[in-house]
Amino acid sequence: MKMMVWALACALQIAFLKVDFLKPFLHLSEKLHLSLVSSLEESKLAWFHGAILFGEDSGLRQRSEINSFVILGLYHLIVVSGSHLTFFVKLLTKTVFFLPERFQKFLALIFLVLFTMANQLQAACLRALVQWSLREFLPGKIRSEPNYQFLSTALCLILQPQLFESLSFQLSCAASMALGIISSLELKSQKLKTCLTPLLCVLLTAPLLLGIQPCLSWLIIPVNILALPLVEASLIPLSILSFIFPFLKGITEPILLFLFKILDFISRFHEPTFCFNQEGSRRWGLYYILFLLVFWRLLLPLFLRAAFWRSQKTLPSMNFFDSGA
Repeated sequence: MKMMVWALACALQIAFLKVDFLKPFLHLSEKLHLSLVSSLEESKLAWFHGAILFGEDSGLRQRSEINSFVILGLYHLIVVSGSHLTFFVKLLTKTVFFLPERFQKFLALIFLVLFTMANQLQAACLRALVQWSLREFLPGKIRSEPNYQFLSTALCLILQPQLFESLSFQLSCAASMALGIISSLELKSQKLKTCLTPLLCVLLTAPLLLGIQPCLSWLIIPVNILALPLVEASLIPLSILSFIFPFLKGITEPILLFLFKILDFISRFHEPTFCFNQEGSRRWGLYYILFLLVFWRLLLPLFLRAAFWRSQKTLPSMNFFDSGA
């Protein structure tokens, strides 16, 4: 029942009120963003450090180095997202491990708020911040993963209803839904879970990507399964080292350039591609949340119960609007 209340509040904010509660912070966010971007030293990859650390995306899609990331479906690694926040939280907590856990959470919250503002309150970054805050400060209050995903989405839309039309926000919601589905499945094999996670993320975000990219390469799924962990584990740490210790750029940037060349070589084998009507695919953005909701509540439980009807195990709850949240 509480989830229905949140859904109603979210719908009223989007359709009628349209009050942007984050507007007073936009000016401060812009100043912080510009000051950090301008502090980057000139180098071949200054544009890359600005994009992956501070969300500086001006002219990013026009750079030739980005083509391979777009073709291989790895562009989300460059634009700041939830994975970046997760990495920074882990790095911060390991740095201040000697402090009490309560102070670690408080410092992490301050850092993530500043980091989100430095990224100009970008949709995916804001949603990741809200979701992290719900997990850390309301532990046990929300009983299921789908409710975490739904509530964080609803709070973001209440804070800034304009996010409803943001493609990056829609992609973040779809990817988070995929992660929620995987986490709800009781899979004994960690390797199987590792393979299914990027696969499901690609499948749920592909219809949205077709709105800006009419053709998708066959390489997207295998690359996201095989290369995603390696690429993700190298891009952010190398950029952080380059920003904090500029004298290390002589080491970090050649490694990044070598990685770019490898991705460029792999992207040359992008054929065959699967193309769809781009104009028609734009409509996905408006109805995708409803599609995922129906998939989660109805289609997926029916499929699982049909597939495992002989099993003695109890299937995980798929009720999206769990009244206990």
